Amino acid sequence: MDNVILQFLITRWWILLIAIAAVIMLIKLVPRYKIAPPDTALIISGLMRRNYKVRNADGSVTNLLGVSIDKHFMPSVANVIGTDLTKYKVVRRNRFACSLMQVSRDHKMPISRYDEDIPSIISPAYVMFELTSDDVLPEYLELWTQRAEFDREADFYAVGGVRGNMTWDELQGMSLVVPPIEEQRAIVARHRAIDSRINALRQLNDKLAAWRKHVFEHQFGQYKAGCLEGKSINGWSRVQLGNLADFTYGKMVPASKRTERGVPVYSGYGITGYCKEAMFTESQLIVVARGVSGTGNVRITPEKCYLTNLSIAVLLYDRTDMGYLFEYLSGDNLISLDSGSAQSMITIGDLSARHIALPPKEQVKKFNEIFQPIKRMMDANESEIEILARAKSAYVTALGR
Repeated sequence: MDNVILQFLITRWWILLIAIAAVIMLIKLVPRYKIAPPDTALIISGLMRRNYKVRNADGSVTNLLGVSIDKHFMPSVANVIGTDLTKYKVVRRNRFACSLMQVSRDHKMPISRYDEDIPSIISPAYVMFELTSDDVLPEYLELWTQRAEFDREADFYAVGGVRGNMTWDELQGMSLVVPPIEEQRAIVARHRAIDSRINALRQLNDKLAAWRKHVFEHQFGQYKAGCLEGKSINGWSRVQLGNLADFTYGKMVPASKRTERGVPVYSGYGITGYCKEAMFTESQLIVVARGVSGTGNVRITPEKCYLTNLSIAVLLYDRTDMGYLFEYLSGDNLISLDSGSAQSMITIGDLSARHIALPPKEQVKKFNEIFQPIKRMMDANESEIEILARAKSAYVTALGR
């Protein structure tokens, strides 16, 4: 075998020479045609420092927050009765807090920038840090951490950790593409404009919902309790909800019917995906029947949707009842129907037997005439919010490309 190779090299030496020359030429040419990135790729470790000793030593700060999996600060639900809050960390404007625990389990890192002037406190379990470089805006770093690619990189590091945790050193070793500071300011300004519009639309919807509820209470509030107590009120009646509607449970969507886009899959908590077929082709009144955070909530589905098994659809015999029943049931404390033990649950039997106070039909129809235009306006606002949120998400994903 060695002789064959030697004979080849002796008789075909010119092929080897050409190959070597070609490699040398390529090495010389590659740098000439290499496209340099417009931004600077940095390692986070050179841009930030960890805050170890920022403790609530005098106990003066009492507003306790946590960081959600959706990367926002939120009020903590932890029971802190008897807890020494002086050991908790104080978080101030433009400081970051994150949880490095179980990142690979959730495939996301809870991380957020604090954006309030009044300080709050967070659990000592959170890692807190701040930027030390003027080359990076805190707002830009916040946007970078919202990218799906950031979570995938964090997930990669956490896979080898104990219980899927990350370490401080691994967080410091993550990459960050830093454009010029003026470009960062422009990027942040665009996102602020989108956020401002989204917040304005949400505030408008909150005001519309509050006004609608006010009209309902003004027209019907003084009569509901008396009717349920059996008092004789002109034209009012005490009826079971089952006399006004049929009911059906939502269903799990088969995997074969799920799609990237199409008919919204609605759970009562929001749109969770899309599928090929609609369960309903017009809006339905529903009651969230499962889930700790939403059982008993009343919602109206999108016009065309597939309802999941977390909710019960209330199929009204007369759709002009929708406005009145939505407002009535929303304030009727349906969580009291929860018959679950380990998990919250409301059944069709519970809903069907629920007694409600029903005003004269003409009054119900008139209120529905007020309710429906407001609902259409709120639906239009929600559609715009969804479009803006998708645009923001796509823009964040494009950072660094």
